[in-house]
Amino acid sequence: MTAKPNILDVAAANADRTSENHAAHRQFAFHSLGELTAGGLQPIDWLVRDYFESDSIAALVGDPACGKTFVAIDLACCIASGNEWHGHKVKRGTVFYIAGEGRNGIIRRLTAWKIRHDDSGIDERLFISSRAAHLCSAAEAAGVANAVDEMVEQTGTVPQLIVVDTLARNFGGDENGTEDMGSFVSNLDAFLREKYRATVLVVHHTGKADKTQGRGSSAFRAALDAEYSVARNDRVIQVETKKMKDAREPDPIAFRMCSVELPVCDEEGVPATSVILDATDYTPPQAPGKAGRGKHQTLAMQTLRDMLADRRVTLTRSKLSPHTARVAMNDWRHSMVDRGIDRRRVGEVIDSLKTSGLIEVQVGGFVLPTDEAGTFE
Repeated sequence: MTAKPNILDVAAANADRTSENHAAHRQFAFHSLGELTAGGLQPIDWLVRDYFESDSIAALVGDPACGKTFVAIDLACCIASGNEWHGHKVKRGTVFYIAGEGRNGIIRRLTAWKIRHDDSGIDERLFISSRAAHLCSAAEAAGVANAVDEMVEQTGTVPQLIVVDTLARNFGGDENGTEDMGSFVSNLDAFLREKYRATVLVVHHTGKADKTQGRGSSAFRAALDAEYSVARNDRVIQVETKKMKDAREPDPIAFRMCSVELPVCDEEGVPATSVILDATDYTPPQAPGKAGRGKHQTLAMQTLRDMLADRRVTLTRSKLSPHTARVAMNDWRHSMVDRGIDRRRVGEVIDSLKTSGLIEVQVGGFVLPTDEAGTFE
């Protein structure tokens, strides 16, 4: 039997024809203001109320492992299912996710979202790419567009969101080069955004020197309609607006990372888990040197989390629920000393962590990080 060709490879073979069609479609022209406003001014067409506009290009920018993909997946699932995005109405529609890496991990996270929300409505409305796409190339971008067209024809649904995760993995050029970045943005517009008036969301890394902006050419940020910085503090992910071109900047939003057990076990019989996001109160990041952020406090918190992780593994291997894992205060004290914290400073460290709201002391002399207390129901 002849192997079925990869859909993106087949689509790329038709790139020249598609490029010509786009060029004809985008012929330069002028229209009078009267023509443009003949039907009256239109309100903003929101994909996600207050946060993401339809027919736009937006970005989630942050350090590696800060939770950018968790936010992108959560957003994609809400749009594919029609569920509100943590209290914000969405426009339901098909989502195309161009995954540059970690495809298996993304599938596990999507499964966790379905389990937590008891919603299989995303099964027929969320499509994951088979590989990355070098979107600096018009031919590659046209191949992606053809692949989208084929799925639209099969399903009869129109894409509302196209996620590019990450820019680096789906670029195929020099991120610092203005010309390459310009081609990347132009191809997002011409091949992915314009035809369906879809929102294109790009997941992007910060620069090494400037953590407030995405790395590479500034031409990318200049082209964005909206930009959000993503930062992680332990198990809390914070999203803050950095740019909103045509609307009021929305308030920062925060999510707590919550564990979900998946219906699969490893070779030792331990259930696999993944993470979904629950909304939580946004707390402005503390400035360096604030309470609870010294080297002893950092070591104490890491010790507590390590102990909690060990407890969960032990409970799982004993066929007990890992969600009941707790750490005794006295055990934590001893472990802090074992890791090098002066015994005379332990009480002071614990008090500062209580004051800064980083730990919760429970009945019976047990302690948990605040962001994990009550999380694992």
